[in-house]
Amino acid sequence: MKSYLKVFRCWQKKHSFKKDTVKLMFKKLSTKSKVLLFISVLLFVFISILITNIYLTEKENLSREKEQYRLNTITAYTNTLNNYEISYKSKLTSILTLPGVIESIKNHDRLKLYSLVKEEWDNLKKENKYVKILHFHKADGYTLLRMHNPNKYDDDIASKRAMCRYMHESKKAISGFEAGVHLLGYRVMMPVFYNSEYIGAIEIGIKPSFILSQMKKFSNVSGVIFAKEADIFSKKLIDKEKILIGKYRLESNSLNDKSLINHLPDGYKLDSDLRVEKDSKIYDVYLFEHKDFKGEVSAKTLIFNDISILVHNFNEAILKIVFFSVVLFFILVLTIKFGFEKTLDKIDSTNKELLHSVAFLKSHQLAMDESSIVTKSDIKGQITYVNDNFCKVTGYTKEEAIGKPHSLLRHPDNPKEMFTDLWKTIRSKKVWKGIMKNRGKYSDYWVDASILPILDDNNDIVEYIAIRHDITKMIEQQNKLDNIANTDTLTGLGSRYKLVQDIANSKTPALAILNVDSFSQINDFYGHEKGDLVIVMLASIINSITKDNDFSLYHLQGDEFVVFHKDAKREDFIKDILDIPLQVATKPIKLDEEEIYLNLTTAISFESNEKILTTADMALKIAKREHKSVVIYSDEISLNDEYKNNIKWAKKIKEAIEFDKIIPVFQPIVNNSSGKWEKYESLVRLIDDDGKLISPYFFLEISKKTKHYTQITKIMIQKSFDMFKDKDIEFSINLTIEDILNEQINDFIIEMLDKYKIGSYVVFEIVESESIENFKQVHNFIEKIKSYNCKIAIDDFGTGYSNFEYLMKLNADYIKIDGSMIKYIDKNKEAQLVVSTIVDFAKKMGVKTIAEFVENENILKEVKKLGIDYSQGYHFRAPEIEL
Repeated sequence: MKSYLKVFRCWQKKHSFKKDTVKLMFKKLSTKSKVLLFISVLLFVFISILITNIYLTEKENLSREKEQYRLNTITAYTNTLNNYEISYKSKLTSILTLPGVIESIKNHDRLKLYSLVKEEWDNLKKENKYVKILHFHKADGYTLLRMHNPNKYDDDIASKRAMCRYMHESKKAISGFEAGVHLLGYRVMMPVFYNSEYIGAIEIGIKPSFILSQMKKFSNVSGVIFAKEADIFSKKLIDKEKILIGKYRLESNSLNDKSLINHLPDGYKLDSDLRVEKDSKIYDVYLFEHKDFKGEVSAKTLIFNDISILVHNFNEAILKIVFFSVVLFFILVLTIKFGFEKTLDKIDSTNKELLHSVAFLKSHQLAMDESSIVTKSDIKGQITYVNDNFCKVTGYTKEEAIGKPHSLLRHPDNPKEMFTDLWKTIRSKKVWKGIMKNRGKYSDYWVDASILPILDDNNDIVEYIAIRHDITKMIEQQNKLDNIANTDTLTGLGSRYKLVQDIANSKTPALAILNVDSFSQINDFYGHEKGDLVIVMLASIINSITKDNDFSLYHLQGDEFVVFHKDAKREDFIKDILDIPLQVATKPIKLDEEEIYLNLTTAISFESNEKILTTADMALKIAKREHKSVVIYSDEISLNDEYKNNIKWAKKIKEAIEFDKIIPVFQPIVNNSSGKWEKYESLVRLIDDDGKLISPYFFLEISKKTKHYTQITKIMIQKSFDMFKDKDIEFSINLTIEDILNEQINDFIIEMLDKYKIGSYVVFEIVESESIENFKQVHNFIEKIKSYNCKIAIDDFGTGYSNFEYLMKLNADYIKIDGSMIKYIDKNKEAQLVVSTIVDFAKKMGVKTIAEFVENENILKEVKKLGIDYSQGYHFRAPEIEL
């Protein structure tokens, strides 16, 4: 222990001696040397701090730039997957709507199914070479048909693939990564139904390389995809030579340098982003996880982003700063030293000069970064200095800039308030910071600016120095994001988000909603892709019509456009808007060598910013409800008036029921072959106080709110049965899905059938059939009334997969073709083609067809030509109280 103490004391004495020696040497230094040493230390510390701050700032800028690129990559990757899923669900739906496809699946007719789908399969492969799988499954889990390998079928695929098992169990559309017999890739599966019976599924599969190829198109990045080993059961898919990381095996490599994957760090488990270096290249690697239909990770993607140039530029800039700082340090130290040696008499003067030099140096060192734009100006704002980067960014030479006012760079887009705040801040000897738009010699640019005043010994401002960082690329990226939010992707017009912003910034706004009449029929017949094409072409037409006016045009949704003016005169706006549907109606849209004429319903509002959109929408609903081509919103159609109207009609309805003023009127249904009036449709009317017959449009919806609807329905059923009880004539009664699901009405119908015993003459006409949700209850009702020999008709029948599916499920005897198609059938080839398709389908199903809205002889001739069985409309007779 004593030896340790002895050693410690010796060490203490030795270091104490060194400390004392240093103190003694410092005391012996001359005043000039002490001052020089002190200043040198200060300069060294200052320059070190400056270099550190510059380094941290540049490092933060580098990180920000890399993070922005990562976010862009994530967005692109996510959009690629989402677009793929949406696109191929649509393509699968298109295949299922091909005539005969669902029947072939139901009947397990493999050869017919192959011939029906072959052309679509070939088109899919031509459109995308990465599509490898089109698979039809039976309901029992066995293969019905592989379009990619038609000779292999009837294998129990569900026992091998969890995705197939889940599809057959849940009967819901699913998507995700999964391995199969022929492909590890991204798959989309959809159930197939026939008469509400699950009959199998359809599946499309794509190689994962497709995702990486799309990413390359977007941002010129490349990557690799790993799939979970446990999911791969096919020997064809397992390659022992492929890289295995944990449970994941490499399945797709789109890297320009394929060997780069071998440079992943040892122990890496595909659980995070990382950095990879090879030779002189540096890559940021982003990890994306892919989940299967169960939400479990089934594959992972690594995206490699080459950041070598960014890192190289960063390191080079830092080295230049350090070198310049060291050189400057020695120059200043030597200058100060030799200045002191001239004379002791100048020490005081030299000290002042040194203080000024330090302050001057401190201000200038803040802008030493080569990547910064540096300018100096005098207290009047005249430019006195610019650096090389200023010339590079602005396009001005030093000679062109120096001596000019700083307003040379001022862009008119910047608000005046910003410059007021800027001058107020720097004149109060504070630093101003902000983002502004500058005007260069040839182009505009954006900067993140710091402007600070330079003070002399008396704390007076002598000049200003501005340090700016060029953030133009960052602003452009932000503008692109804003543009995405502000622009409708289908038409390129403004979006709803953009419209809301423009409304908020308007003074006296004027707004018109243009809605395409019966647009759903175009989607039903031509498909949604062609429907989208119609919207795009219509947008172009409306844009060409309004281009000479100071209007803004927007596409809100589906078939709805908005024309907006921030400060319009009412009369001029109405005149210009009403001209749009007139011109649109004369400009046919060519689609598949056919010409489609479109009609628009227009709603106009001049209300305040807060109300203009909702009031225009209210006006549109009124226009649609009342079948008006134009409605201009005013206080007369406000909600308060609507409430008053409801109260008025509630009273009328109650009195009509009490005094027996709810009656049926009857419109004949004519046999197109014989010309005989064979049937009648019963339609509800209300007798007003003046004896006029009121359409149900005015009171039926209100009766639902006042709880009188069920009573009105019973009155109609009872009076219709009573009218035809001894006439041996078939008659139709309208029923909504709501009526069918109403137990009171159900029981009353059975009561009437039992009482009058004329079931074979009764036709129940189902309206709003597309809103059916509970098919089981509807099916039970139909079976019950058919036991009384009643018939079923579907009203307002259109086209499309859903309509035909409803027809098969409802076991209908008649379909009444939508009047919106019949009324143009003598003029519109598209309407003729749609109706012809419906008639052909109905004949194959053994269902009779009835054409509504037969208003003239020309329409009747066309109806007969198309082979429609019956006609109904004002050409024969309006609905009347007597037969």
